[in-house]
Amino acid sequence: MTSMKFLSCGHLVLIVFFVQCLAIFQTLAAPSPIIKFPGDDTVHTDKEVALHYLNKFYGCPEDRCNLMVLKDTLKKMQKFFALPETGEIDQKTVEIMKKPRCGVPDVANYNFFHRKPKWGQKNITYRILGHTPDLDEDTIDDAFYRAFKVWSDVTPLKFSRIMDGEADIMINFGRNEHGDGYPFDGKDGLLAHAFAPGPGIGGDSHFDDDEQWTLGEGQVVKVKYGNAEGEFCKFPFLFMGKEYNSCTSQGRDDGFLWCSTTYNFDEDGKYGFCPHELLFTLGGNADGAPCKFPFTFQGDKYDGCTTAGRDDGYRWCATTEDYDRDKTYGFCPETAMSTSGGNSDGAPCVFPFTFLGDSYESCTTSGRNDGKMWCAVTKSFDDDRKWGFCPDQGYSLFLVAAHEFGHALGLEHSEDPGALMAPIYTFTRTLRLSDDDVKGIQELYGVPTDKPLPTHTPPVTPMDVCNENIIFDAVAQIRGEIFFFKDRFLFRTADIRKKPTGPMLVATFWSELPEKIDAAYENPLEERTVFFAGDEISGAKKKMDPGFPKVIADSWTAVPDDLDAALSLNGDGHSYFFKDSHYLKMDDSTLKVIKVGEKALTGEDAVAPIEDSMSPQRVFALPRQQSLLLPAVINPFVHELHLNRAEKAQCFLLGLILVPLRAIFLIMVLMVTWPVSALITFRQSRKGAVEPMTGWRSFLHKKVLKFLGRMFFFGMGFRVVVKGKQVGTLEAPILAVAPHSSFFDAIACVEAGLPSIVSRSESLKAPIFGRFLQCVQPVLVSRTDPDSRKNTILEIEQRAKSGGHWPQVLIFPEGTCTNRSCLITFKQGAFVPGVPVQPVLLRYPNELDTVTWTWQGPKSARLMLLTLSQLYTTVEVEFLPPQVPSELEKKCPAKFAQSVRAVMAEALNLPVTDHTYEDCRLMIAAGELTLPMEAGLVEFTKISRKLELKWDNVKKELESFANIACSCKGGRITVEEFASFLKLPISPALQELFALFDRNGDGTIDFREYLFDIDEDNRITQTEFSSILRSALGVCDLDVHSLFTEIDADGSGWITYDEFRSFALTHPEYAKLFTTYIELQRYQGLQGNEENFESASSYFCNASHDDQQEDSASDKKED
Repeated sequence: MTSMKFLSCGHLVLIVFFVQCLAIFQTLAAPSPIIKFPGDDTVHTDKEVALHYLNKFYGCPEDRCNLMVLKDTLKKMQKFFALPETGEIDQKTVEIMKKPRCGVPDVANYNFFHRKPKWGQKNITYRILGHTPDLDEDTIDDAFYRAFKVWSDVTPLKFSRIMDGEADIMINFGRNEHGDGYPFDGKDGLLAHAFAPGPGIGGDSHFDDDEQWTLGEGQVVKVKYGNAEGEFCKFPFLFMGKEYNSCTSQGRDDGFLWCSTTYNFDEDGKYGFCPHELLFTLGGNADGAPCKFPFTFQGDKYDGCTTAGRDDGYRWCATTEDYDRDKTYGFCPETAMSTSGGNSDGAPCVFPFTFLGDSYESCTTSGRNDGKMWCAVTKSFDDDRKWGFCPDQGYSLFLVAAHEFGHALGLEHSEDPGALMAPIYTFTRTLRLSDDDVKGIQELYGVPTDKPLPTHTPPVTPMDVCNENIIFDAVAQIRGEIFFFKDRFLFRTADIRKKPTGPMLVATFWSELPEKIDAAYENPLEERTVFFAGDEISGAKKKMDPGFPKVIADSWTAVPDDLDAALSLNGDGHSYFFKDSHYLKMDDSTLKVIKVGEKALTGEDAVAPIEDSMSPQRVFALPRQQSLLLPAVINPFVHELHLNRAEKAQCFLLGLILVPLRAIFLIMVLMVTWPVSALITFRQSRKGAVEPMTGWRSFLHKKVLKFLGRMFFFGMGFRVVVKGKQVGTLEAPILAVAPHSSFFDAIACVEAGLPSIVSRSESLKAPIFGRFLQCVQPVLVSRTDPDSRKNTILEIEQRAKSGGHWPQVLIFPEGTCTNRSCLITFKQGAFVPGVPVQPVLLRYPNELDTVTWTWQGPKSARLMLLTLSQLYTTVEVEFLPPQVPSELEKKCPAKFAQSVRAVMAEALNLPVTDHTYEDCRLMIAAGELTLPMEAGLVEFTKISRKLELKWDNVKKELESFANIACSCKGGRITVEEFASFLKLPISPALQELFALFDRNGDGTIDFREYLFDIDEDNRITQTEFSSILRSALGVCDLDVHSLFTEIDADGSGWITYDEFRSFALTHPEYAKLFTTYIELQRYQGLQGNEENFESASSYFCNASHDDQQEDSASDKKED
């Protein structure tokens, strides 16, 4: 009876598990198609864009814009924007056409409307007819006041606001067709337009209310109530140790959104409530009273703000229960999640919402091919089709208004890209009228007569980089292009043989930078651009890093202000700064200056040191022994798991209950999964997929097997949180998953819909796992086939470029498991095809880390048991936007891999490191020799690679120095002799290598330890073998007895080449340890075996090269 009762309880638990599985995993992720959104008039083809643009701004008749007319009109447009006048619809032309701009047609220079219309009086009035709900009225009024002041500062004009009646310039907001015959086009595109001076509509300025109006840097939120009423939100702000970039309801149980008005709420406690219709309304006749829901209007009940009864699209509500009786109302304010554009008239986002059957907890780009974030404003887009664009940085009302008021005063568009009257919108924090703007307005109205003239002259835009005498402020190579900076402008080129394009405003790329910079350079490893201006420093990747600018002295000690230039040389880990007649060299990892020198840039010795704060004679900053200390980045291959008593007790008690139940449940899932897998792979070849699965096999694979996979991980106690949206095969054929830290990372494969992976062909032979693996149609790698790795790359490339014929390929580009402390070097297999790659992030945000499986750490069985003993284990899978390679990155997979890794590291807030999978194997081999685990070997191999040492050219020098070493047992050589021996100039990298061998720091090394079989007897003793490893590895005290004994197969007391080669070929993890020995020894006395040496050396080189190209999915030891 007891046994039966226990089984009943077990069955009950299993039933609960099964029901919970069905509830959680009923939604199956699938890539969403591109759809047509209602109310979205966006045109998609380049030709449609061009025809619409040229018709609106260059007068090309839409019905008669044939090939010849189109070509001529295109050339006019290209000339206006200083583009190559090809008459073709090329990429750069279309990019200009898609930028947000003014709705007034384009005319060159500062020409005016027909007959140069202008106001006949100096005192000009304006009236604001309506306000946008995006900003509070005071902010809008101030923006318009400042915009008029831009023009009154350089003319005798005076502007005054009137509150009623007819003004010279009438200002209003509107959507689409708004009464003047020139409709707006929804979000983005046309921002505003204005009419030339004159009666009636002349001078009137209209702003598109489908745009999100801000001051250019995100929402401007004026708070209500709280203890800071009337102040503005400070974004980001700190609350309970976490930063918030928008209003939040955290810390409240009433759902109202609030923000802090200072950065640190925890210290200052200043806050207010963000606009919401339940707090107050705008305009209307209710004096700001809040909405009353539900309310009655024309007999109908309304539970929220509505546009019913209005034809202007503005949302309103009643402030009493019955509008029909009381007639009191107000307009609903914009909330933190109010939309713009779309077809919902600014209604706020509703989360979660359903789109094409999937549920979304945040804004998404799904269904769109323009990358714009959107949301539904009801719980189901599928049912209601109501949507809008999510809040973004918005457009500066001040900048756009200043431009439009220029039109209202009589100015036309300017060709000068630095002019306020240029047609394209570019946000800049500091507005300065250009020389072209000032000349234009003063030709109409004259110079100021009642105020002093400005002491500084307006900036003149450098228009011709080839024919003008331009002294650039800075020159930098950024993302493969050369940028030339002059004042607030830049020129750029990817080909030094061609004329740079430009000028362009620096704000086009980096709006936060000051108007003039002193120096700039790109750190090629991090792909971060660093800018210097006066005493400030700023950093940027694709956008400016948060927290900048900073004071240079607070960030980089000893780097001076007002630099002349800065650069980084081929990613050697150092940055160089120039000021006056001196230069400084900084270590990028420590941000400390390690050398100061004179700028004596002549010959090979480009820099002559005058002072070295770390060492008087040597570039290498650390003494010999200290060079083998731990590197700056934590060893990513070590994981220490220590449980305290409470954690051990908790795991034990929970394990007693959960482990048996979960084991039973997992066995049941496997019992269902195996026959499903067998059915999917029935009569399918085990030698690899020839064609992708279709029909019922595809359905079982994508739906049933994925569901079972989710149930399996659910049964182990995993709570999976998916963020972002997976795109389809056409948008990103390859998924790159990182960081790879556990065998549990297979969760990413399940959540991605079981895409193909890269796996060893031997794995298909496993009795049960092989069936599961075969279902995902893996790309197979054979350890025995020498051509397999090359074929693997070709297979990945073929699938990636199949146009969606094959499913996506999921790859862990790190190639091995790490402890998630950083991202190690990505292998290139995922990036060789040169197709878009979607990064996928994995996080395990648990207090107790029972999942991390590294080379040095807990065994897999222990981790499995501990994980099953947890109440639940959280894993986050985040899909980032696809990364599209540039033309340079298509040609250079390593650069594309670095770019994707940088994006993922930034999203994870992790550093990157030059550690590789091969370094991991090298460290394990070194560990068996009791060598320092981190820096010694990796440091030596990386410096040697940096120097590109080629031993073929130094055979004679080797022989001569060997003779010296043999005849003079105590002989030592200097760095000059060392450089001469290697046929290399004395460079910082060479000096670092020399320092590795300079044991006592006296500036000399014992050359005998750099040569090996110095007695030329075709064999090496244990003493010689110890010298080899001491030299190559840079360790004074080294016990090699056990390793020597293992290699010495016949116990003779010495090692022959055949013994050495046999051991090396059966222990490939020691390949790097012996590579230097093989390359040197082939010239040192092993006559008759030269051919064997060459083949062995070739074997190791090819193995190392192929390893860099290989990627696999989940095996820790052979990733």
